[in-house]
Amino acid sequence: MKIKIVFLLVISCLMFINTSFSQVSVGFKTGVRDGEGKFKPEDLASLKNTTMVFILPSDAELSDVKVYEKVFSEVWKYTPYKVITDDQIKTLEKGKSYSYLIIEGVSVSYNTYCFYELLMFNGKKEKIFAQIRVDGNYCDDKKFKGKTPENMGAGYLKTYLNIINSYLSEERILKLDETSIDNSTLKNLATETLYVPEQYLHYTSNWGGKLKDIPEAEFFAKYPYPHKVATTKEINELLLTSDKPIYFVGPSFYYKGDRINCIYSSQSTEPVYYVTDGSTPVDASVMKSIAKKIKSALEK
Repeated sequence: MKIKIVFLLVISCLMFINTSFSQVSVGFKTGVRDGEGKFKPEDLASLKNTTMVFILPSDAELSDVKVYEKVFSEVWKYTPYKVITDDQIKTLEKGKSYSYLIIEGVSVSYNTYCFYELLMFNGKKEKIFAQIRVDGNYCDDKKFKGKTPENMGAGYLKTYLNIINSYLSEERILKLDETSIDNSTLKNLATETLYVPEQYLHYTSNWGGKLKDIPEAEFFAKYPYPHKVATTKEINELLLTSDKPIYFVGPSFYYKGDRINCIYSSQSTEPVYYVTDGSTPVDASVMKSIAKKIKSALEK
C-alpha cells in the first residue's frame, strides 16, 4: 500500500481554485508519454474487478464529498467507486483491488506534461486506462501542487467521466491528437449557447509579454451563433445543475507541435469537437473556423 499512497496526490475540492484546462484521452498505456493503445481483454477484466478510489482533501466539507458522490452515481457505471478524503486512505480495505484517479507528470526538455490518470498498480508498475490532461504547473510548481484546476471541479469532472465511462464500456480509443468532430451534436450549436471561458479573451504569448485583452465583439466577429462568456466557476455550476445540455469550449494546448482545440457537451458521451488548429490558441480565427464547421454540419 505504500507505493499507492506515494502517488495519491489528491484531487482537491472546489474550495481550492486555480485556472487551467483539461482534455480527455482513453486507451491503454504503461507510461504517461505513451500513445493510446488497444485494450487487452484481461486488463479490462481486471479493471472492472476494482473499486475506483477518488480522494478529496482531509479538510473537505461533507457537502463536497456528497457532490462528488452524486456525480459518480450519475455517470460512472464501469466499476464500483469510493469517494474518500485523504486522511481516510489508510482505512481502505487491505487485500481488496483498487484503481485510482490520480495526478502524474513527466518533464520533457523545458515542458512538464501533467495528467489525472485512471490507473491500476501491478506491483510497482502502472496500467493506465484514461487521462485528463491539465496544466503542467500542477505537477511541477509548489504553488499549485495539491490544488485542482477550477475546471476539474465536480461539474467538469462529470462531463469527462461520462466520456471515459462510455469509451471503456465500448472498448474504444480516444486519442489526444486525432481530429474528431461529432456533426450530429455540433450542428446543435446553431441554436444552442456555446459557453467560452473568459480566460480566452485575455491573451499572453507563451514567450512572455503583456496581457492582451480581446474585445468580445472582435472575438466573436465571425461566430454568428449563440454564445456567452463566463467564468470557469460559472460553467462548472451550470454543468452540475442544468437539465439541458451545456456546450463549452474546453482545452487549448500544444501536443506534438500542434495546438488542439475542443468543445464538449455535458450530456454527450462523445467530444463534440477535437481539432488540431496549427499553433493558434482559441481566438477570433478559431471561432471563425468553428462556425464554418457548424455550417458544414447543418448541410450534411
